[in-house]
Amino acid sequence: MLSASEVESFVADGYVAIRGAVPADTVRACRDVIWSELAKQGVAEHDPATWTQPVVRIPARRAARSPTPAPGPCCGRRSTS
Repeated sequence: MLSASEVESFVADGYVAIRGAVPADTVRACRDVIWSELAKQGVAEHDPATWTQPVVRIPARRAARSPTPAPGPCCGRRSTS
């Protein structure tokens, strides 16, 4: 549930940050993949002089699929509780 100030922030800014929603190791792994892909296009993480374009497209990659879907309403499973 969002607080009143989070809702106000969303209305004003168009987004809201949900801290801790994604595990830190997952965030780091995603960040590493993004910077690796950007490096292939000449954009270096630690060299802002290479950040010359407002948008750099990263080609889509097929993600590895989990052998079992996560439980919950997002997967169409009903709760057993």
